Amino acid sequence: MNKISFCPLLLILGLFSCSSSTKEQGSDEVVLSPEQQQVKDLENKVLDIHDEVMPQMGTLVSLKEQLQAKNQTLSSSNHPDAYDQVILNDLVITNLDQAHEEMMDWMRNYQRIDISGDVNANRDYLQKEKAKIASVQGHVNNAIKSAQEALENNGTIEQ
Repeated sequence: MNKISFCPLLLILGLFSCSSSTKEQGSDEVVLSPEQQQVKDLENKVLDIHDEVMPQMGTLVSLKEQLQAKNQTLSSSNHPDAYDQVILNDLVITNLDQAHEEMMDWMRNYQRIDISGDVNANRDYLQKEKAKIASVQGHVNNAIKSAQEALENNGTIEQ
């Protein structure tokens, strides 16, 4: 008997829980003014650039490790150009480190905006941040390209 009366109770509780979770989608969303939406779009562009650059941090580290390993090999080489190549590799490694550090600095210093704050101040801040992260992106891409070229050139110098 208890099992029979317990089943309708579960059914009723289940129906109430379903009906309370069918709240309108997006009802908690804040409606933005056109100016705020422009600022939000600018923020998204800044974060999109960050999201493009971030996966390349692993590439920077990997290329640095490859160049360091190549320098180990070149250090024991009798090839007349080996020493010069080690010097060049060290410069490229420094460039990789700088690009990585620029990204880390940008991430440490970037502050999310308060969309309800001053629109002009937010826009100015985000425009500056967009320029900064675009510069970081350029440096990262150049560092990767230089490292890849250095590794290709290292292949021509063997013991």
